[in-house]
Amino acid sequence: MLLNSNGTVANAYRLENPDPADTGAFGAGISGLGDLTQDGFVDVAIGARRDSDGGPERGAFYLLEFGEADTTPPVAIITAPSEVVADTDFTLDGSGSFDVAPGEIEIYRWSRVGGLLDGHTIIDTSDPTLTVSTIGYETGTETFELVAIDSSGNQSAPASADVVVLPPSADLHFSSPAGMEVVSGGSVAVGEQLRLTFSPENLGPLTATNARMAVALPAGLAFDVVNVEGIVSPNVTVSAGLVKIDLALEQVPAREIEVLVTVLESAFHTVDAVLSADEPDIQPDNNQQSVLIVPEVLVVDTNTDIENGNYSPGELSLREAVTLANADAAPNQINFTLPTGTVITLTAGGLPTIVDDVSITGPGAQNLAVGDNPTATIFRIDNDAEVEISGLTIRGGSRGIQNFGALTVSESFITGHVSQNNNAHGGGIENHGTLQLEDSTVAHNSADSGGGIWTSGDLTVVNSTISSNTADSGGGLLLFDAATVLTSVTLADNTGAGIAKDGGTLTLHNTIVADNTSTGWGSQIEGFLDPSSSHNVIGVQGAYQYLEIDDGVNGNRIGVEFARLGPLADNGGPTMTHALLGNSPAIDAGSNQKAIDVGLTVDQRGIDRFRDGGLEAGRIDIGAYEAMATPTTFMVTTELDEDDGSLGVGAGDSLREVINAANANVGVDAIVFDSGLASVITLTAGGLPTIVDDVSI
Repeated sequence: MLLNSNGTVANAYRLENPDPADTGAFGAGISGLGDLTQDGFVDVAIGARRDSDGGPERGAFYLLEFGEADTTPPVAIITAPSEVVADTDFTLDGSGSFDVAPGEIEIYRWSRVGGLLDGHTIIDTSDPTLTVSTIGYETGTETFELVAIDSSGNQSAPASADVVVLPPSADLHFSSPAGMEVVSGGSVAVGEQLRLTFSPENLGPLTATNARMAVALPAGLAFDVVNVEGIVSPNVTVSAGLVKIDLALEQVPAREIEVLVTVLESAFHTVDAVLSADEPDIQPDNNQQSVLIVPEVLVVDTNTDIENGNYSPGELSLREAVTLANADAAPNQINFTLPTGTVITLTAGGLPTIVDDVSITGPGAQNLAVGDNPTATIFRIDNDAEVEISGLTIRGGSRGIQNFGALTVSESFITGHVSQNNNAHGGGIENHGTLQLEDSTVAHNSADSGGGIWTSGDLTVVNSTISSNTADSGGGLLLFDAATVLTSVTLADNTGAGIAKDGGTLTLHNTIVADNTSTGWGSQIEGFLDPSSSHNVIGVQGAYQYLEIDDGVNGNRIGVEFARLGPLADNGGPTMTHALLGNSPAIDAGSNQKAIDVGLTVDQRGIDRFRDGGLEAGRIDIGAYEAMATPTTFMVTTELDEDDGSLGVGAGDSLREVINAANANVGVDAIVFDSGLASVITLTAGGLPTIVDDVSI
């Protein structure tokens, strides 16, 4: 029994004539225990000496706790949408209701004031939510009530909520992002046709009356034709760049619309599309869609590292250009219009990973630098991308380039990268894909292994310099199970060995590996060379001498003590090189055919490889640098624009006469001017002769 505080019985269960065999002699003994629970009521112990729950007639006793009955009602809380559309379902939610006293809500009693509820007017549920359907297209306001009932039978005061039922309507929106593809040609260029795709849809219960889509075209695009799925001859009107398309949008799956346009100007274009109808639209925010058309050539015109979606003149950053090229399925070109000497400092971290084909063409390594963030990898290339990078200095990162794709780097300077993480490799370049390095310099980088370059993928280096890099192993280059071929390369002044080979194949032609240092097995090369290697100059190896090629065989010079290389310096051209000093064993010791095999006609600076007398008589130098003969000097001694046919005749030697003489002289020439000449030479006889031979003026 349960007693009230005044001693009266609130609830009780009476045992009517209990059979001792069934009850275990329940009540055979009764004793007061005092207020065990400290709630102001005496508790009682009741014996059952024949209770068998714990074993045959082992007996038991029961505690009867007396207390105050639960009479506190719970609190009902109802949550409901303020507005719904006719002929739709919605949910009433009473899960916020709670019981004040110990216990829980067992029944949620829903009722309606009147009108639109489909079903019973009173519904008892154990679930705190109730799904409601409006009837047909009736509209108005419905009030719902909720009463919560707890386990003691206490009922809450009613909670209510008003729901406004709105008239049904069309619900126009675009079901998927707008699409754009080039019909032919594969790039967004002038004259190309683009297919813009939109997918309007009606989710409302009613047909959209006079539904239409308006497409606003910028001046750089010309309208061609519209194709509408399910409509053979759509009604289309075009006026002042606005294309209006009449549609019949019932409540059916999305209808695809193609708008074909022709590119008149290669630039950024935004095409806006808007859906509308005479029937009110209950979700107008979904009725607009835009397509950004990205030009084939993206021109970076700010060195600020921003990404804010503003592509107007003077606002396109390199970070934004890479992002846009990634989003464009067609290959893109990234160029630059920035002042000479500009630095793009990547304050926002490394550039986005390049995931699509792109060519990034800088104005020259001496004119534009990218990087200066010591915690960032400057360029990352994904494994599905074909990428070309040229004419840049890439500097000052934790790594210059990390490549998993197909990458070609040319006429670039990769410098000043420090990979500081444990087991970091590839300070300048870390290559896991395919890498072609041409006419470039990788210098002053460091890592645990492969200070200049670390590669586990195919590597080809041509006409390039790898110098002054540092690592515990492979200061200049480390190849790990990779096929590596170096042709006309100078690899010098690296610390931790010039090259370290851990599996794979290493083939050298017309290459210098000298003046490197290491405390390991070989200062120049740690590992075997492919026996086909030819016409190389290899410095003193140190402790480990054997390379599987022999001195004097296939034009190879092994163990050269003095390669006679100048310091890494600006010797002309876009990148730094090691000049060949007089009497260098690399001069006139290379293989012309090996150079021709890889398409070389000039050295890393752009100087003619075959200046000694052409392909037949001349023999190229080993390394990235072609030594220059002493130039023949011609002096201009008159400001008159004359041509007497030879020098030393008439008023003096004119600029026109001197250029003709330099063209006729085989080899490198220099033209200088007498200090006594006037400041202006007027070309009265027309333009100067075409310069056809190497000359410095």
